[in-house]
Amino acid sequence: MSDRSSQFYATLSNLIVESLEGSISAEDMRKLDRLIVEDVSARRFYLEFVTVHSGLRKCCCASEVQARVSESVSRDETDMRQLWLALAQAEKTAAGVVVDREETEMQRAPDMAQVKPSEKSISRVALFTAITSAAALMLIGFIYLFVPVRPVVAVFADGHGVKWSESEGATERGDELRVGQELRLDEGMAKIVFFNGTSVLIQAPAELAFEAEKGLRLDSGRIYVKNGVAGFAVETQTGRVVDHGTEFGVAVDSWGETEAHVFDGLVELSSKDSGDMAVSTVQLKEGQASSVDREGELRKDVFDAAGDMFVMNMPPAGSTGVPGRAINLADVVAGGNGFGNGKQMQVLKLGSGEIGSFDEVVPSIKSGDGQYHQVMERRYVDGVFVPDGGEGPVCVSSLGHRFEGCPDTNNEYWVDIAVDGFELPFGEDIYCENGKPGILAHANSGITFDLARLRDSMPGLRIGSFVSGCGVRTYSEDFNVDTNCSVWVLVDGELRFQLHGVDEGDRPRAIRVILRDEDRFLTLITTDGGNSTSADWCLFTEPVLELERK
Repeated sequence: MSDRSSQFYATLSNLIVESLEGSISAEDMRKLDRLIVEDVSARRFYLEFVTVHSGLRKCCCASEVQARVSESVSRDETDMRQLWLALAQAEKTAAGVVVDREETEMQRAPDMAQVKPSEKSISRVALFTAITSAAALMLIGFIYLFVPVRPVVAVFADGHGVKWSESEGATERGDELRVGQELRLDEGMAKIVFFNGTSVLIQAPAELAFEAEKGLRLDSGRIYVKNGVAGFAVETQTGRVVDHGTEFGVAVDSWGETEAHVFDGLVELSSKDSGDMAVSTVQLKEGQASSVDREGELRKDVFDAAGDMFVMNMPPAGSTGVPGRAINLADVVAGGNGFGNGKQMQVLKLGSGEIGSFDEVVPSIKSGDGQYHQVMERRYVDGVFVPDGGEGPVCVSSLGHRFEGCPDTNNEYWVDIAVDGFELPFGEDIYCENGKPGILAHANSGITFDLARLRDSMPGLRIGSFVSGCGVRTYSEDFNVDTNCSVWVLVDGELRFQLHGVDEGDRPRAIRVILRDEDRFLTLITTDGGNSTSADWCLFTEPVLELERK
């Protein structure tokens, strides 16, 4: 290799090692993905690297097992030596035995007919080792002669919050995946890379199997396929999705209904031959989606592809949104599905429900209009509003739920609802921009989430509770501020949590609200404490919806 090539592979090796160890940054992860996608030699080197890494790790594990066995055998042999030493010492200290000297030589002579051959003592450890070794050799021979080797088709390249079931699965980065192997991902996200370059991002909960070198079977769950090669196929209970070199997502619910969403290029969605109806096919282009229902009938029309249904990139380290475990509501506010695919530098305008650019934000006093505004560009956010109970109950949902106990506020706020753009210190931590996830809900403001839509997006799971911290950002000692606000959490207009007298400098106060399956809307509200609102920069810190399996 040239000096330039040496440097290239050295850099690539460092990125791969950091990825396998889970210490890679989001920026370096994007760099590694770009190299694998755009450079054939980099992709080949990556696959060879992780395969060797997997083999070495397994060899190390085998060596450790062998060391433990050797240690056990050595300990048994040591115990045996100690036994012989004890017997020798007993012989030295034993009392003498009186022998009758008048015995004749004939009397002392042994009866040859009665002499028995001495019995050899067989070491139980040696016997056990011999038996197990023979059995192992026989098993290896049987496998070699009669069990066909399943070809390796992909590797487990990366993961976030991964929890596999007890069934056969990949447990470590770099593990090889073979034809016929089944996986069940209970929590997290797993990135699988096929040897042909196709990348598949699996979102929990999901069940799938590898059926060919250019495809897989998805029994339930969601996957996002990137850099696919022509002919790559995803089989489901009711349908078949064939790639023509593109990016697409496939979702299968617990009843077998299949949806295909295309984000680039072209795919072919077909129903399966059930015997009762003929196979039908539709070609889907970029931005289109279609489905096959649980009876195996292909939908005749197409609809818009929903990018927020799928996780398209591995989230940064420390992300609180983990499929199968928790939904990050800050990501939902940003237009994501709660697992890290939200858009940056946007705000939800309290006065209209529209999406605005953070670059246009100017902190200044604004007044509410007394209306509830639906947020049409956010799938899981129902609406926003400025809470003021001076004129009576306040509407907090698109279905007309009302907050009967809303306090009389000054009906003013300084900034719209945001999740980034601001670096907000809270004690020793930083939230929002370049920090931990948080929702800035400057008093007075309110936001409502649609729990029903979120449940529909996660077949096989239920929402168990809302968990968050809350409080007012920390100011430096140079600022003399007057902060005093209240935090409210409502479910379908019913008060479930309230906290008053929240002041600057406090640590985040803990919120936990248990949610029932019939609960439809979750509303978060901040209100002023009767004084100026200019310093009431209220935060919901690391807000999540905790998930449970049904």
